[in-house]
Amino acid sequence: PARYDDLLLVRAVIREMPAARIRIEYEVRDRGSGDLLAEGHTVHSFVSAGTGRPTRAPSRLLELLHRSLGEAPAPSHARN
Repeated sequence: PARYDDLLLVRAVIREMPAARIRIEYEVRDRGSGDLLAEGHTVHSFVSAGTGRPTRAPSRLLELLHRSLGEAPAPSHARN
């Protein structure tokens, strides 16, 4: 188990390009030994601020994810 003041390494991974939601997987490791302490995931939905209904991921986020993966961005459409 991790204790107060332990140095930890938290790794967050996005394995798939998001559409209306994004899944982020996490690993928490002891920084010294590399032992896996915890793992899990979160799912975040993109919603319209005006309607509260699901919407596509913002184009700027998609561009940044493509860039970080070294991929060419998909053709842009009218998105947020």
